[in-house]
Amino acid sequence: YGLKVQAVRLIERMKGLSMGVFYSSYFVIRLICGLMNIRLGGHPSFVRPIVEPMGEAALNAAINPDKVQDTNQTQTTPVNNLSEKDLDTVKGLAAANENFGNFYGQNMFAGSAGVLLIAATMSELGYDVSPAAVALAAIPIGIISGFVGSAYNFSIDKALQAKYKGGKK
Repeated sequence: YGLKVQAVRLIERMKGLSMGVFYSSYFVIRLICGLMNIRLGGHPSFVRPIVEPMGEAALNAAINPDKVQDTNQTQTTPVNNLSEKDLDTVKGLAAANENFGNFYGQNMFAGSAGVLLIAATMSELGYDVSPAAVALAAIPIGIISGFVGSAYNFSIDKALQAKYKGGKK
């Protein structure tokens, strides 16, 4: 039983956890990790094998709360037959939360390469800017991105739930 299977089982046992809540929580975690310069592994080693299946499991559990996967299975197969387009939407949402959380989180860390480059370029152009000032200016943008990203996660989640629950709310 691999980590992916265990992660999906964990999500399925959490009653009331939706894909929107899970992905929004992951977004905030990525922002905080970026702020502290902690790397989680990125798309190939963390998002695709762990985060995306957990988001899909949360969506499956929200759509069919009485029909979650058999916990003795070793393969993770969806129980609600999402269309390829909707499955791609779920995958894309996982990737977007990783990208946005990582980007805005890194900009809030004064020692990150991007912040140092911005500060050095501004200094060369004659502006008196420190890396700490650049990182401090990025904090409100990071917070706003968290709210906007969460709103987007919830809207996609609600749309997919409505589609697969037959329009029930």
